Amino acid sequence: MKRKLIAFVATVAAAAAVPAVAAAENGGPGALQASIQAAVASQLSAATAATQQTPVNGNAPVTIAAGDVSSGPSSANQNAEAKSHADSSNSAPTSQWTNQIQSAGGAGACSAGCGGAGAAQLNGQESKTEQVSAAEAATEQTPVNGNAPVTIAAGDVSSGPSSANQNAAAKSHAGSWNSAPTNQSSSQTQSVGGTDGCKGGCGGAGGAQLNAQKSETAQSSAAKSETKQTPVNGNAPVTISAGGVSSGPSSANQNVEAKSHADSSNSAPTNQASTQTQSIGGTGSCVAGCGGAGGAQLNAQKSETAQLSAASSATEQTPVNGNAPVTISAGGVSSGPSSANQNAAAKSHAGSSNSAPTNQWGTQSQSAG
Repeated sequence: MKRKLIAFVATVAAAAAVPAVAAAENGGPGALQASIQAAVASQLSAATAATQQTPVNGNAPVTIAAGDVSSGPSSANQNAEAKSHADSSNSAPTSQWTNQIQSAGGAGACSAGCGGAGAAQLNGQESKTEQVSAAEAATEQTPVNGNAPVTIAAGDVSSGPSSANQNAAAKSHAGSWNSAPTNQSSSQTQSVGGTDGCKGGCGGAGGAQLNAQKSETAQSSAAKSETKQTPVNGNAPVTISAGGVSSGPSSANQNVEAKSHADSSNSAPTNQASTQTQSIGGTGSCVAGCGGAGGAQLNAQKSETAQLSAASSATEQTPVNGNAPVTISAGGVSSGPSSANQNAAAKSHAGSSNSAPTNQWGTQSQSAG
């Protein structure tokens, strides 16, 4: 595409170099406008989310008796939740705009041998955007919950409720974003007057405007989040009796939560604006051999932005909660409630951000009499 644009500009220039045939061998006006715009965007986005969950929940009451046994309820409850989320996004809108207005006057009232007015406008814009975004989220959860009351009796045993409750939640989130809007704007206005009132051999007015804009943006963003949770909750009352045993409730409660969050973001808006206005008068009231006015405007803008953002968050939690009353009796035993409660929460957050707005603006105004 860029080679085609350059070839087109060369063709226009060659055509503009051919003089117009006028009366009395007068040189015709010459005008050239060339505009080149190139935008290249490369984007890479990757997101990976892995979740592993191995919950184990068991309720195994065992009763061995040579006498009467009356057991109460035995329960094991487990709620386990593991989540993994990964986001990766790229956005690179690029806007290029150019406007060229050119007016080249002829050799009005020229009698013989007058050179025509000459004008040239050149504009080049180039924008490159490269983005890399990666997000990884991994969640591992291995909760174990067990309720295993064992009763061995040669007499009466009356056991109360035995319960093990566990709530485990592990979450992992990783986000990575890239955004690089680039705006380039160029406006050129040129008016070149002719050789009004010239009688012979007058050189026409000449004007030139050149404008070049270049913007390069390279961004890299990475976010990684890891959550590991291994909670263990156990309730295992054991009763061995040769007499009457009346046990009260035995409970183990555990609430665990592990979270990991990582954010990484890049934003690099770049704005370039250039305005050129040029007015070149002709050779008014010139009699013979007058050279026309000449003017030139040059404007160059260049912007480079390189950004790197990385965020890593890791959370490891290994809570263990146990309630294991053991009763061995050759007589009457009456046990009260036995409880183990645990609340554990582990959180990790990492954030990394880059922002590099760049503004370039140039204006040129020229008047050559």
